[in-house]
Amino acid sequence: MSNYAIVKFKSKQYRVSVGDVIDVDRLSTDVGDFVKIEDVMFLFDEGESKIGTPVLKNEFVSGKVLNHYQSPKKISGKYKNKTRNRKRFGHRKSLTSIQIIEISGKATAKPKATAKPKATAKPKATAKPKATAKPKATAKPKATAKPKATKTDLGD
Repeated sequence: MSNYAIVKFKSKQYRVSVGDVIDVDRLSTDVGDFVKIEDVMFLFDEGESKIGTPVLKNEFVSGKVLNHYQSPKKISGKYKNKTRNRKRFGHRKSLTSIQIIEISGKATAKPKATAKPKATAKPKATAKPKATAKPKATAKPKATAKPKATKTDLGD
């Protein structure tokens, strides 16, 4: 079983381990900043568990702010019968993504590479010359159809 911690952050509890990405209510920090969460309620490390009363002293979880975004829109509404009274409204919650980097000084997360490193291009062996196009056979002219006889005398 992997090492993990249960932390309290902005009045909500999250189960996190190193490398996890959690979505929390919007923070007023910049993208790329580090956040330190000091309210660790439970810690499981190498088969041993520590339970806080209510939080553990000298334990912390640190993370890196990845981005700020809004959740998909939730549509809701009000309705009152017999009065033609209807109201429709929506709400989008502002969130922040945080990647967990470290739990109480334990192993740090290796940042995942967003773009794969380009492999060095191998020099090609001697390039084969392109084959020249074969001359096309000349098309035989099609026999022309005789025009249909048309009536030129329409009136009597």
